[in-house]
Amino acid sequence: MKRQLRSHLLAVAPRLAERVPYSALSVERVCAAGGVAPGAFRLAFDDLSAYVQALHAHFLEQMRQRLIKVTEGTAPGLRRIMLASETYLGYNLENAALRHWLLAAYGQPGVLHAIRQQTQIYGLLLAAEMRAAGRARADALARLYLAMLNEVAGIELRAGGRQNAYRDALWHFLDHAGAPAPFAPALTVR
Repeated sequence: MKRQLRSHLLAVAPRLAERVPYSALSVERVCAAGGVAPGAFRLAFDDLSAYVQALHAHFLEQMRQRLIKVTEGTAPGLRRIMLASETYLGYNLENAALRHWLLAAYGQPGVLHAIRQQTQIYGLLLAAEMRAAGRARADALARLYLAMLNEVAGIELRAGGRQNAYRDALWHFLDHAGAPAPFAPALTVR
């Protein structure tokens, strides 16, 4: 029962986020959107903060499932990074209103901890993909790429749609960063 109630209340969030800014989010609004009493809400989530943390975890899990589905069967390397990146960016745009809520909730310790943990996991996965592509300094490249990917996601959210110039810059980075440069002399810094 509690699990079904939690799922139901999490499911109303995307529609509610399209109508209500995060600053106006309340237990009462969630209950009205879900057709449940505040007591039922408190049974499923202790408070609004717990709801937002669960919503963030649900958002990340849904995205992870989509990433797995899209990249399944693709060999490790740059192609898989591109597919995952396109999926990530697309998922953020498809869920823009909800993503805006979650960005506004970054100040919550539980959400911030989950974001840091997820960023670390994605960084490790990207570094493995970079190594599979034969890229030098895979760990550093993965961190830079992840920061760039998140920046593009933010730009697209603010613009309200796909921004091809920024996506092209991501692909250019993937194509060239860390790739062996044939016939290039080694540079030394003194």
